[in-house]
Amino acid sequence: MNTPINYTEKFGQTLQEIDHAIATKIESMTSTPFESSTAKLFAVDYVRGEVPAIRLIAEHADIYEMLDDTLNAVLLFDSGYNGFAVVTTGWAAPIRKDDDADEIAPSQHPERRRVRLMTMMHNGKMGSSIRFTDEEAVTYDEGNAMGSLASAMQDMYDVVRALKVSSAKENERQLP
Repeated sequence: MNTPINYTEKFGQTLQEIDHAIATKIESMTSTPFESSTAKLFAVDYVRGEVPAIRLIAEHADIYEMLDDTLNAVLLFDSGYNGFAVVTTGWAAPIRKDDDADEIAPSQHPERRRVRLMTMMHNGKMGSSIRFTDEEAVTYDEGNAMGSLASAMQDMYDVVRALKVSSAKENERQLP
């Protein structure tokens, strides 16, 4: 007898499959996938069990300006895809409560590492992955994101959702 999979497990699988597809796309676009001067916005279409469809929508030096751009929301809406993701690269450094090195910018820290972050919204749920150049393992976060990036992602999702609702014919609208 098969054991049913709960929603959290389904989202975890969705996150991993979309992350893998985006990582493959990024790695096919550049020979330096952990060094990009721009954040990238992708439309994501995914049905469980299928290969995710990924389309590059925009690139921008400032991820927050990119997510705040209404034209990008319109492009996401026009794609007809059911989610989106952003990818950024940078430096990460360890955080220690009792260490003066925490005052040093990650890019200047002696233990710095190159990192690539993917954050996605899919069917109203947020998740992210973090990859390091010197590590095979991927760390996933399934909905615990907080802070300015999570807020900007939620705002973009809300704008795309509003576009979908406003474009629906009166008899197609559903109450939230």
